[in-house]
Amino acid sequence: MAWLSPGNYWLFSVLGIFTWNDLFEISVITLGIYYGSRWLATDKRTHLLPAFYGYALLFITSYYLHTHTLTMLAMCSFPIIATIFFLVHQQTLQKNFIALKKSFNEHATSGEWLSSFMRSCLIVINQKNPIFVLFERKDNLDSFVHSKLPVNTTTQQELLDALMASTAYHPQTMIWVTSNGLLKGLNSEWQVELDQTWLSVDIKKLDSWKQHALFITAKTDALLLHIEPTSRQCTIITQGKAVERLRLEQAMTMLNNYVGANIVKGEFFHAQQSQQRAAQRTP
Repeated sequence: MAWLSPGNYWLFSVLGIFTWNDLFEISVITLGIYYGSRWLATDKRTHLLPAFYGYALLFITSYYLHTHTLTMLAMCSFPIIATIFFLVHQQTLQKNFIALKKSFNEHATSGEWLSSFMRSCLIVINQKNPIFVLFERKDNLDSFVHSKLPVNTTTQQELLDALMASTAYHPQTMIWVTSNGLLKGLNSEWQVELDQTWLSVDIKKLDSWKQHALFITAKTDALLLHIEPTSRQCTIITQGKAVERLRLEQAMTMLNNYVGANIVKGEFFHAQQSQQRAAQRTP
C-alpha cells in the first residue's frame, strides 16, 4: 500500500492493515459484527446488544493494555459467551430462523378463490361439522404441519366439495391452504411440541388446537380460522392473538385483508383496526 499518504499509512498501521489480505479479513469481520449487532438489537426484551459491546470493549482494552491473561481469557470464553447469547435470544432466533424457508408459490389464483373456498366450508358447517383452516402466507409451514391427505393444487370449488364430502376427510383436522389459493392438503395436523415454559397458566387451560395456533402464529405469519357449526361464530388466530365470536361477515373481511393486502408481519391487527375506524367515520 505504497500509494497511501503518511497520515493514512499511520492509521492503517495502527489498525494492523498492511496488505490487501488484511483489509479483506477486517472487512469481513466488521460486516459480521455489524449484522450480528443488528440481529441482537431486534431483541427488545433482554437487551443483549449493550452486553455484547461491553464484552468487545473488555477484549480491546485488555489487548492494548497488554494484559495477556485477560486477553486470552476473553478470547477463549468467546464460544461460551456466544452460546449464552443464542440461548437467551432463542425466541427471536426461532422466529427468524425456524421459518427461514419462505413460501414463494407461483400458483396464484384470482381473488375470487377465497369466496369459493368459504362456500365449500359452509357446506361442511351445514352438516354440523366444525371447520379448521390454516392459512400459510410467506413463512413456510412444512416443518410445523403434516398433511395426511396432501393435494398441492389450485383451489377449485368442485374439487373441494368432492374432497370434503368424501369419507377420507376428517373435520376435526385442518385444511391447509396458502394465501394465494394453493390447497396444500386436508387432514392436516400440528407436528410440533409445545414449549411448556412459553405457555402461561391461562393458555394451558385452552384446547390443544388453540394452544398450537397461538404458539405457531406467534412465530410465523400464519393464520388459523375456526368456525363453530352450531353458532356459526368464527375464531381467527394470528400473530399470537385470538379474535373470537366473529360473525361470518366479519371473518371474511379479516381474511380478505390477510390474503389480499400487503401487510407487514406484526401489523395485521393494527391495519384491521385502522380500516374499522375509517369505516366508522364514513357517513
